Amino acid sequence: MLNYLTVSFSILSLSIWAFLNTIGAQKSPNKVEVTVLTPLPINSTHIPEANAKKLLKSPQLKKQVDSSLQFALNIAQKHIAKNKFLKRIKYCKPNIKYQIHISRDYYFSKNESHLIIRRVNKQQILIDVFVKAGNDFKKVLSLQEEVLEYVSDTIQDIDGDGLKDYVIRTYSCCGCCLRAVSKVYVQKTQGRFVVNPYKFMNPTFSPKEKIIRGICYGQAGDTEMYKYKWRGRQIDTLEFIAYQKRSNGEKTGKFLILRSRKSETNQNILKVINKVPKEYLSIVGYDWFTGKIETYSFNQHSTT
Repeated sequence: MLNYLTVSFSILSLSIWAFLNTIGAQKSPNKVEVTVLTPLPINSTHIPEANAKKLLKSPQLKKQVDSSLQFALNIAQKHIAKNKFLKRIKYCKPNIKYQIHISRDYYFSKNESHLIIRRVNKQQILIDVFVKAGNDFKKVLSLQEEVLEYVSDTIQDIDGDGLKDYVIRTYSCCGCCLRAVSKVYVQKTQGRFVVNPYKFMNPTFSPKEKIIRGICYGQAGDTEMYKYKWRGRQIDTLEFIAYQKRSNGEKTGKFLILRSRKSETNQNILKVINKVPKEYLSIVGYDWFTGKIETYSFNQHSTT
């Protein structure tokens, strides 16, 4: 019963943030080109958690996981002359089963097509991205996510450099508060990506401004908003916004612009303001910042 409730809660949490992102995208002042990749069905044989942990450390399983990728690559190899194609297949071995989605298209560039292989079962999602290199495929990105935390993978320019990046959106199964994380694999050049993703909590991206605004992790009505800015491959912290409070914790009705979180010393306070700047009002999850979430429902909010 506990496992059932945990899974149900996780799915509902993902639904909340999925709908939140949709609204955030609609409110964004900057229209951006977004490619949402088609999700795969999860209908393979379930492995009990205790057995799954043992298997994940097993050289035999690792070999089978690797062979499942090679299996998909062998199929892609037969279509290497095509810049666009799509295949859905199943891979079945004694201890592991995958639904495999093989697609090739001009996802990240108008000049070069990319091959994306996604393998999914009830435990994990494995995503590998390749480019054509002669008569073969060369891997340029590889990542893994837990199924219960995975929301979506999308392709869009996040840092405003004109190159499309790969974004993985997740929502943790554990935690008290709004906790949607976007992992951004920035495209460096010519369809190649950074190895370690940039991670943002509850973000709303504004590529034309090179700005990320978002909601910090914390209780509703008692957390901060942040604003970051891209500077090449670096992220600059511009400010945080928090409610001003009296010594007894009561809100004054004014707001603080801070250099850093969780500190209201005079050295940390940049400015005291009477109302939240307009640029923050349309970010995804703003009602979580205000704490006025009595209308917060599955039908009103979501994630992209």
